[in-house]
Order: sequence, then structure tokens, then C-alpha cells
Amino acid sequence: MPFKFPAGSLLMLLMIHLCLVPVQAGEGKPGNDNQAKVQLAEMAKKLAGAKQFSVSMLMNYDVVQESGQKIQFSEVRDVLIDRPNHLRVDARQSDGDTGGLVFDGKVLTLVSF
Repeated sequence: MPFKFPAGSLLMLLMIHLCLVPVQAGEGKPGNDNQAKVQLAEMAKKLAGAKQFSVSMLMNYDVVQESGQKIQFSEVRDVLIDRPNHLRVDARQSDGDTGGLVFDGKVLTLVSF
């Protein structure tokens, strides 16, 4: 059974990409309009320097039925990044489906548990 990626998957992959790409902080002084951007860039720079890290995410999303009723689904994703080229994502959906992906530096493998 192939692993299903909900809409949040693209966002997660973008976040992982941003974690793997080095970021340089812009110039800015505390108190000006760029302060939030500078702080975010500094946090990204620190994260970019970490050799290994993990994060767990709880994601919720609604699916609107033809009747107009909304049904909420959720998913837990555990992400482990081991630089320079290893990644593992385990996903557990509220409907019981499990799966994930593994990247070994050369091959991206989708898995279903």
C-alpha cells in the first residue's frame, strides 16, 4: 500500500530543505522593522550549524465533506536529520496509516509500515 502524503507534506519538505541549507543573517538593529527577520535568520543559522537534530510535529487538518461537514485528521511526524546527507521521517496518521521516508545521501525511499 503506497504511503499517502497529506497537504502538509510539501510544507514539511520545504522546512527540511531550509534546515539543510546554510543561512546567513542579514544586517539589522534591535528595535527596527528587520529585527524579526534578523532573529529568524540567526536561529536558522544556528540550526544550519547543527550536525544532527530531531523534531516531532503534530499536524492537524480538516477535510470538508460534500455535506459540508468538517472532519479533522491529525498526523505525528518524527524527523531526524544527520548531516551531511541522512534523513529519516516517520509518520503516524490518525486513521492508523503509518509510513515515512529515508534518505541515505543517494536514494530517497518511501516506506509503509
